[in-house]
Amino acid sequence: MKVNVKKLLISLAAIMLGSFLISGLIFLAIGGMSSVIINTGRTKTLRVFPAQDITRININTVNTDINIIPAADKNIEVDFYGNITTSLAGKAPQLNAYQEGGVLNVYINYPNAAVFDFINAATLTLDIYVPQEFSGGIFAETISGSLKTGKFNLENFDFKSMSGSLEASSLSASDIKIDSTSGKVVLTDVEGTIDISNISGNVELMLRSLIRGLNIKTISGRVTVFLPRKSEFNFELASISGSIENEFGAQIKFADGRNIEGTVGSGINKLTVNTTSGEIKLKKGQ
Repeated sequence: MKVNVKKLLISLAAIMLGSFLISGLIFLAIGGMSSVIINTGRTKTLRVFPAQDITRININTVNTDINIIPAADKNIEVDFYGNITTSLAGKAPQLNAYQEGGVLNVYINYPNAAVFDFINAATLTLDIYVPQEFSGGIFAETISGSLKTGKFNLENFDFKSMSGSLEASSLSASDIKIDSTSGKVVLTDVEGTIDISNISGNVELMLRSLIRGLNIKTISGRVTVFLPRKSEFNFELASISGSIENEFGAQIKFADGRNIEGTVGSGINKLTVNTTSGEIKLKKGQ
């Protein structure tokens, strides 16, 4: 059986046009755009928790910037605020913070929305004031939101993000783990066992010391690592499409243009950087 392609395409186009016309008539029948009410307002919620029994903080947000701020107080304060524009009358993102044993959970809950509903919460912020002597673990997960944190000495710091940047300064932790998609990672004056995986984002590190291992893997992102001038380490550097620069005098064990392996000094600790499309720079810091 022969199929007339031209007639078939005309029939499909007619069906699509008819569907759009019917949808338009229905939309006008229910009031069109006049039936969508836009609400603009400001939200603010503050919760306070005694810090003495808390050993872990879990944070999970969407479209919210996070600031973890060292504080002199003995309590942990959670402050959620910002401007919201929405078509959902009486509904807005809400702070959900509660303690379970030694764990403080901090979540931002979004209301359910229909197809034509929307929530614009581009200016939402979550400030968490944590006693500076807090030494437990901070685990943060965010979609479309950045995180900034200050000086802490922790057991664990874990950050997972889709479309969000990370800035951490004067951070020390036994384990630092970062898993990011489409976001810049900047760590200044940090120390610990560091594991970073980043897709489509640059990584910039300034290490206080290399007393443990450092492992970085990126796809489409530049990696720059500043190390103390007297650092001693083994290294493996690999880039499929990007240059490799090393300011440290090293004993080279292997090199083929895309991979370099060697030792600086006694090679006490291990440094591994792997990029798919991005340059690698090892630079001397203070």
